[in-house]
Amino acid sequence: MWWQYVLVYVISILMDITPLPLPSAFTVMILLQIVFNLAIWPVIIFGVVGSIIDRYILTLYIPSVADRILQKDKNDDVRFLGEKMKTRGWRGQLFILYVDALAFNSVICGRQPRRNEVLLYHFSIFCR
Repeated sequence: MWWQYVLVYVISILMDITPLPLPSAFTVMILLQIVFNLAIWPVIIFGVVGSIIDRYILTLYIPSVADRILQKDKNDDVRFLGEKMKTRGWRGQLFILYVDALAFNSVICGRQPRRNEVLLYHFSIFCR
């Protein structure tokens, strides 16, 4: 019975850590909760912890991936924006939290995110 919760943890890490267009970790968490008939709160706890860890790991290796994928001037622009966000201290972090909650709210409400929300969400990933 406990291995299903470990599966939720591992899959939530794998879904968000890859820079490929995969389903979100929350979608997979809900799917696993339904398939295995798991209790919702442990699924949320294991999935969120996995998502937090994978976001940290993503911030460690995304600069090297961006160096290879993005053009040099675009990469410099993103790094400049990231440095501007860092100089704002807790206000920059609050902005990133707001944008993440905005995109997550779109998923919960079952509507397609607006173009501005998607652009802000992707911008917030590079600024971490």
